[in-house]
Amino acid sequence: MPRLRYHAGLAWFRCSHAVAVIPRAALWLALAVGVWPAAGQPPARVATTAERPVIRFGFSRQIFDSVNENDGRAALKMHAEAMGRAENVEIVVTEGMFDGADAANRALTAGTVDMMAMPTDEFLALSPALVTGPLIAVIIGGRPDDENLLVTRGDRGFADIAALKGRHLLVLGGVKMPFSLIWLDVLALHAGLGPAERAFGEVTLTLKASKTVLPVFFGQADACVVSRKALQVMGELNPQILRQLRVLATSRPFVPSVMCFRAGMARDLIDRVVKAALTLHTTPSGRQLSIIFQSERMEVVSSASLDDARALVAEHDQLLAVYRQSVAPATGAANFSASN
Repeated sequence: MPRLRYHAGLAWFRCSHAVAVIPRAALWLALAVGVWPAAGQPPARVATTAERPVIRFGFSRQIFDSVNENDGRAALKMHAEAMGRAENVEIVVTEGMFDGADAANRALTAGTVDMMAMPTDEFLALSPALVTGPLIAVIIGGRPDDENLLVTRGDRGFADIAALKGRHLLVLGGVKMPFSLIWLDVLALHAGLGPAERAFGEVTLTLKASKTVLPVFFGQADACVVSRKALQVMGELNPQILRQLRVLATSRPFVPSVMCFRAGMARDLIDRVVKAALTLHTTPSGRQLSIIFQSERMEVVSSASLDDARALVAEHDQLLAVYRQSVAPATGAANFSASN
């Protein structure tokens, strides 16, 4: 029975073998516009008080998966007061976080949240009638998007994904890569291998690029899925990595996370929040945050910029449905275990 392993802290949703983890990018979105609530603080009402309007900000639970929570809270404290004064708004984070799109849909329907930061695949699962733009994304390496790469050593002789059947693969699932395993599924299904959990002997999901790429570089794993940006950074640190590794497949570019607003939220409040987000990197606290969270700035992105992600999800669902119709029900489930 093939094994699908994951590092502690990875959250599963959408299907039994699709993972999405949102790290520093989504938290950077939060830091741009919000303050963290004190323990026990009740959710704020959206209202124009004598001082300033209050906006409720919700998050996917994934935001702290690869960021030290204490660092995040310290950064919030450092700049939140100044941000609030600059735009004369008070943005408070809702008590608790959302576990997936269903919970976010319920909160939006109930009107208990005004803006949200989440992985793009969770955003795509929201009811379109409940949210509005503009969408805001984090810029890293000059772009809001990134590509997934299927990588192996050039001297291993693997010509394509079919040659990796039964092999050990590592998949970067945390650093701005919510579509990595879905994309791997699509590659494997197109090759006639079935979904990833059936196609390969073992699939290990990781949170760090070094733990994804280096085992392949040193021959301890057969191949990996990693982001182009992460591979480029590792190649700058060790040029032999780029010389010895070979890219077998490249995905379309995907925007990993976005911030959106509740439909019906006052447009002037949305405009003030967007202004705060887009100008954060010009402030002293924003520059410090850029260093802490390895990001450059935030930028408005169009809904069309998510079309490649929409197409991938639709293709994945279609291919998986056809596969499930073509095979008898599995006699057992993949073996899940945590790995540090």
